[in-house]
Amino acid sequence: MFAVVTVLFFFPLLRGDTFSDVAGREQQAYPWAGAVTNIGKFPVLHYDQDDSLYPWQVFMSHQLRSGHLPLWNPYSFGGAPFFANGQSGVLYPPRLALAYTVSPARVHDLLLVTHFFLAGLVMFLLLAYLGLCFPAALIGGLAWMLNSFGLAWQALEHYVVIEVGLPLGVLLAHMVVQRRSWGAACGLGLLLALFFVGGNVLFAELAALTVLAYGVALAIVETLRDRRALVSAALRLAAATALCGGLAAVAILPTIALAGESARVSLTYHELSKFALSWGDLQYVFRFPKDPYKYDPYHWDLFAGSLVGVLALIGLARRGFHARFAAVLGILTLLFMLHTPVTYVVSSALPGFGNFKPLARAAFLFQFALAILAAYGLQTLLERIAASRRPRLGPHSRAGVVLVVAVALSIVGQEWIWKRDVMPHQPVGAQYLYPPTQMIRELQGERVSRVLPTFPTFRGSTPMIYGLQSVGGYESLLPARTQDFWRVLGDRLSPEELASEPLIYAYHAGYDFGRVQPGLLARASVSHVVAAPAEIVTTPVPKRLELQHGGSDGRIFTIEGALPPAYVVGGCEEFDSPLAALERFISDDFNPSGKVILERSSLREAGLTCKASQSGRAGTASVVERSTNDLLVFARARRPAWLVLAESWDPGWKVTVDDHPADVLPADSAFRAVRLTSGDHFLRFSYQPERFTLGVILSAISLGIALGGIGLSLWRRRSARRSSATGTKPSTRAGGRTTG
Repeated sequence: MFAVVTVLFFFPLLRGDTFSDVAGREQQAYPWAGAVTNIGKFPVLHYDQDDSLYPWQVFMSHQLRSGHLPLWNPYSFGGAPFFANGQSGVLYPPRLALAYTVSPARVHDLLLVTHFFLAGLVMFLLLAYLGLCFPAALIGGLAWMLNSFGLAWQALEHYVVIEVGLPLGVLLAHMVVQRRSWGAACGLGLLLALFFVGGNVLFAELAALTVLAYGVALAIVETLRDRRALVSAALRLAAATALCGGLAAVAILPTIALAGESARVSLTYHELSKFALSWGDLQYVFRFPKDPYKYDPYHWDLFAGSLVGVLALIGLARRGFHARFAAVLGILTLLFMLHTPVTYVVSSALPGFGNFKPLARAAFLFQFALAILAAYGLQTLLERIAASRRPRLGPHSRAGVVLVVAVALSIVGQEWIWKRDVMPHQPVGAQYLYPPTQMIRELQGERVSRVLPTFPTFRGSTPMIYGLQSVGGYESLLPARTQDFWRVLGDRLSPEELASEPLIYAYHAGYDFGRVQPGLLARASVSHVVAAPAEIVTTPVPKRLELQHGGSDGRIFTIEGALPPAYVVGGCEEFDSPLAALERFISDDFNPSGKVILERSSLREAGLTCKASQSGRAGTASVVERSTNDLLVFARARRPAWLVLAESWDPGWKVTVDDHPADVLPADSAFRAVRLTSGDHFLRFSYQPERFTLGVILSAISLGIALGGIGLSLWRRRSARRSSATGTKPSTRAGGRTTG
């Protein structure tokens, strides 16, 4: 049944289509909008996938196949952390395997189709394990597999691990408590870690909390009168939680470090009210959602089928633990989404939930509860039918079969109608997936230091596809100094306005061509500006921009006097903060070709000073070799000087000068600087996110413990089965003595 439904919903894959909607985005963004014609009209619903996830996957696939783990993204915002951004999912095993074997578009498709199928199957197994009859478990699996939230959100890829992992996690937590299995505890820790490795961190927090809450509640209910059993269950759940932390450390520790540097503002409880569901929205539990092209489908994702909603109401009457847990989970999730004191507790207790908006993003927990309650509701009706003495409703009647078939057809039919709107697909040919254009070829062929794309060109992270050094991009977690720098130079805010106009969303740069500041961009080593054709963007061309390319795919302008990406200066100035350094960098009397702006705290840590420095050019520098996480620069200094590298600074960057470790200092607010003695030098920059090494060590140790625990548990079970078959008792060693 689940395989048939999967084929039904993903049938276009069999004829060669893809469930990416990049082709629709091509028609909205240059250079493709003016160059790619006669491909038909395609909708755009999941622009996050088009602007961010698809370019990321192209980048990841290329880097992994080249033998590099993509820790740094050199193609957005002058360089930005990639591995640590909280949702790239680089190390998620299915993504890793697919990145090496299929095209980026097919990575997307296969992640969706496999997890879609497994979501239904695992929910069915959970409900069957809990003791529900076959039809009830089947309907619960369909309700979870086909809910409106899953159909819309699976396209963003980081949700799919939750889609499969949430029911599987509850199943493992159940086994940990009821079977007192250390193997299940190790498996649970491994699964919870995959939530954080492969999913969005905030989604993973909610899912992991739900699974652990289920385990704790079950342990309390079932072992309340047996303290030893309660302690045993608590130890196993604590071990699973610790293993999760250790296994996920390689991904979580760098993300936590990056979140501490982010300028993105968390909202207060009061401010989150703007992003809440209204009580009137509860009608969409039973009623078909609104048109997704008029309303954001991520705000209207409560629907799991009309009959599912009715059956869930019936399931509320069940007295069993599992039905009551689902009821409590569903009610608490609704109260969270409606902005009540529950919202306050969650946003105060869980890290990062001041950024969780709209609140309806928690609806996957509500859908999970609905699916379980609907299964129990159907079980109740089938039990009533079986117990009825009426001929038409007796145990030998066909009423039960008719009911199950009607519910199944209702779920599949209603969600099929919704699927046509929220699961767009397109042909998979190269012309539908951001193909190269004349503008792209010219940018690739030029010695381009860096490009500033103006709206509506190169939306989001699309320059990554062609390895173009861009100061645009689309990032949820971006260091404050990097974000502030490009908001001032690109969005033309003043440093004072940064505080009054904080970002509460991801930074999705869309620079205005009419507000371009060529003089400041030249200081930041931006050599080119890209714009749509003149008939699309009619704004007058700013001074100091010279047209290099003009065609139907857009225009390329060069910036007069742009500094190279690496240069050597003799002088420096000291300031107290990145913001003060930024204010000095944009001041009219600052000359970046003779001085660099440094921060006092970093100078003190390095044991350096700006006293007695001499302004002016003090040598030459050039980038010799570049890879994702490494950079080799040759510099020739005529006197003691500073190498300035006009690429984003991050505490994870290290440098050796002629094979000797040196300090990388934040320069000009957002860039990097290294102190040089006179003479010729080779500088090798290498990048690792903060706490990455510690995370690797912790995750490796935890993985060994988890796999060892699972293996030992399986070996003991096998030994027990053999002993049972031969009629002998297994022996164990305790205190040096053999015991039976």
